[in-house]
Amino acid sequence: MFDASSLPNVDELKLEQPGEVAYAAQMAARENALSAIFGATEPSDQIMSPCDPQLFVNWAGGGIYQYPPNEHHPSWHYVTSGLSQPDIDDDANPKPIIDDDGERYSGLGIELVISTREKSAWVPNILINLVKYLLFYENARIILPGDHIPCYGPLVQETSTLLTYPVATVSPEYESDILLPVGQCQLVHLIGCTQSEIDTALTMGQGSAGSIVLCHVLREMGVGCDSILERSCITSDEMFASRWTDMKAMCESQW
Repeated sequence: MFDASSLPNVDELKLEQPGEVAYAAQMAARENALSAIFGATEPSDQIMSPCDPQLFVNWAGGGIYQYPPNEHHPSWHYVTSGLSQPDIDDDANPKPIIDDDGERYSGLGIELVISTREKSAWVPNILINLVKYLLFYENARIILPGDHIPCYGPLVQETSTLLTYPVATVSPEYESDILLPVGQCQLVHLIGCTQSEIDTALTMGQGSAGSIVLCHVLREMGVGCDSILERSCITSDEMFASRWTDMKAMCESQW
C-alpha cells in the first residue's frame, strides 16, 4: 500500500477558514500520491475540470489528471481525482467512511483509471460519465475490481468500436492501494471489452470471477490493461480458448 497518510502543508494557498484548509490538505495529499505513482501530468500540474455545472458544484475540485507515458508506464493514464475526497464537518474535521469491518475509507474509497496507447480525447468523457453515475444515480454501487459496466452501445459514441463494456480490474503496472490521511483509497483500472468477451466471462456466473479471468487473458494476449478502440475481439483468436482455460485454472488454484 502506498502511504500518503501525512497531511501536506498548504499554507502557501493562504486560506483563512479551517474548513477550507482541511479540504485543501486532503486534496493535496491525494494529488501528491497520484504524482508519485504516475509521474508528472500533462499539462504540467493541471487538472481537467468538468464543464458540467452540476458536477462543478457537487464535485468541488474534482477532475481528471492526464499522465503521459514514462519509463515506468508505457501508456497514457487518465485518473479521476475527487471521488476519494472526504466530507468535512462543521468543526473542519474530515469524516471517514467506516464499513462493517471497521475499515476506514476516504470519500468513496476509489479513484478510476483508464489507460490508452495514444493520447485520447474520449477518455475523460467516459470517466466523467462514470463519476456522474456514482455521485447522482440513486442506486449506484461503488465500482470495484471484477465489476463490468454495460454501455448499451459503443464505449465511445459515433464510433465503430466493438468495445461496449468497461471491466474493472487491478493493474499490475502500478500500486493500486493508497492510504490517505482519512483512510484507504483504491485505484480501480477500467479496460474496454467486447460483448463476446463479457459473455465468456459470464459463463463463470454473475460474480467477479469471470471478469478477473478475462483481465488475465487480455494481458496474456497482448491487450494489457489498455482500452484500444480499434482492436478486434479476442474471442475470435485461435489462441483464446487455450489461454482462457489456462488463466481460469491459474485463478481457481489461487482462490
